[in-house]
Amino acid sequence: MGVALGLLAGWKVVGTVAEPLLPDRQIWHVVSPIRTEGVSAPELVGGTHIVDGALTITPHVFFQADTVVCLVGPIHAGELTVAEDSGPVEVHLGSEAFSVEPGTSRFWIEEGRLRLERDGQSIDVGRTGPGDLELTSGPERRARVESIRLDGADGVLLEQDFRSTRASILPWLLAGGTLGAVAGLLGSGGLWGLPLLALAFVAPETWLTLGERLYLSRTPTHELARLVLGAAAVPVILAGFSRALDALPRLPRVRETWVLAALVAAGLASRQEPWMALVGVPVLLFQPLLLRRSGALRMLKGDLPALLAVAVLGWGWGLLVLALWRLARLVAEDHAERHPRAAADHLLLHVLLLPIALELGVRSTYLEVVWDWGRISQESYDKYGWRNPVSGWSSSCGEGPTVVFAGGSSTGGAYQFGAEPEAFFPAQTHEALCERGVSLSTVNHGFSDRDTFTISRTIDILSEDADLLVLYVGVNDVLTRNHAQTRKQREAAYEARTASTRGLLALARSSRLVTGLGLGVRPVPDREQNPSSVPLLDAEENLRLIAATGVPLVLVTEYVSPDMAHSLDLYLELCERLAAELEGVWSVDVRSTLTADMLVDRNHLSREGNHRLGLRLADELDPLLTPDGRP
Repeated sequence: MGVALGLLAGWKVVGTVAEPLLPDRQIWHVVSPIRTEGVSAPELVGGTHIVDGALTITPHVFFQADTVVCLVGPIHAGELTVAEDSGPVEVHLGSEAFSVEPGTSRFWIEEGRLRLERDGQSIDVGRTGPGDLELTSGPERRARVESIRLDGADGVLLEQDFRSTRASILPWLLAGGTLGAVAGLLGSGGLWGLPLLALAFVAPETWLTLGERLYLSRTPTHELARLVLGAAAVPVILAGFSRALDALPRLPRVRETWVLAALVAAGLASRQEPWMALVGVPVLLFQPLLLRRSGALRMLKGDLPALLAVAVLGWGWGLLVLALWRLARLVAEDHAERHPRAAADHLLLHVLLLPIALELGVRSTYLEVVWDWGRISQESYDKYGWRNPVSGWSSSCGEGPTVVFAGGSSTGGAYQFGAEPEAFFPAQTHEALCERGVSLSTVNHGFSDRDTFTISRTIDILSEDADLLVLYVGVNDVLTRNHAQTRKQREAAYEARTASTRGLLALARSSRLVTGLGLGVRPVPDREQNPSSVPLLDAEENLRLIAATGVPLVLVTEYVSPDMAHSLDLYLELCERLAAELEGVWSVDVRSTLTADMLVDRNHLSREGNHRLGLRLADELDPLLTPDGRP
């Protein structure tokens, strides 16, 4: 019976603990705003995988959902089969967008109009042309596409059926075996396995929510599920050890044997943190000293597994296992009744040891950095370190002025060109100017998530050697809505909190454990009501701060797909107004230079788009860099 229950729970847990498959990067490009804008390390992406026979796009908690871009070429028609347990799939083709419900839907372009067949009826979506296909999910439920077929002008471009892709049976057998043992304990009257069995039925999107709440950017959801399931299994393992040890005969000279084992464990644990031996060794020796006259030497024999954990895991996690082990044995056995004074001292020490050991364990992982309150308060989720900007590309041709480009992922970084920074438009501008005989140096400071707020706060670094500054901005300012407060409001809140941090509050905020617990209960903002990260008034203030450096400034409003263009009209007007008002500021309108088919998604330029923009900016910068017009 226990094995049957275990296999049933194992089958449920496979989709949680089994490593999901990644979409083919030659076909699908995933833009995940919570990780990176572009999958430089796709194993970290928690929102898009091939899971349970479907391409699954899971909504993020604090950020918009992933956007999955199909890279097969201009698409004229297609067919999507959406799983019955899926939420609506949001589809974008060319300049139009539509929603697809569970079932099979067809779409095609006819006489320049995008049409959708739904429930046997043909719906006119709007005017558009062929383009790349983008898929995303709604904010509430994950989108699951079971199969897809895409047609181009000359025939089928892509045909994929994800239903034939299933997880390996090995995780099911492993999970089933483990949970079968737990179910066996339950059958014998034990309750140790209840948390483990309950966790087997937690949905994968719940693990994603937990990971994002706690900033676990380096722990994929399936690994997080394995860690938590493993932690839930600790009582079962401890109970098994306890029963096995109780069956062993009484060891001669147990105190001396235990002290020797404790010193060996301390020596092994001190290899990485020698200073911790000052705390750890007294904790290890506390029990035999405390129980010297109590006659409870049987308890010392059972301490050997905990010493092994200290030797293998080190002082952080090892002390945590030690404390849990000793407390479990204290509760499970009759020491409290036989030796109440020793048991009370034992209980007090190890209860106090629990948070200390957990803090040390957390600090031994990458959470030492992630759960730093100061970094979180300064928006440490911008993991690229915007406060210390580093150029991603630079080049020179002759002795001349230095042109510095700055902006978000459309300007440079790790988006569609990965490790090919020469493909971005700053390098294309530089090459075009050099071919015209203009001597200059060019530096590209573009990277994901940059906006006028981050640029203005680091302008001293960016403008240090600049003779001309070119900003390609707009999208990350007014179209980013990932927080309940604007960037400026968050900066003011951080400064206020920092100024009031004193005494015990400062000590608590230095604790990684306290910070992590706080992240777990932080409220989820209403994304539909979120303000722009940098509203127009704040953007104007930032641009004026940048212009106040005295470095000549060229403002280029980002080019986006036609359905989003109206959102940046006022931003372009702002740039043109500042150019007319401020000396040494120019505004460039690139809408006549670029077209929608030069985008790889709704706002990032293709290779051709970057080349065209580079040539246009070369025309604009040439008169500013020649001897007669040099700034």
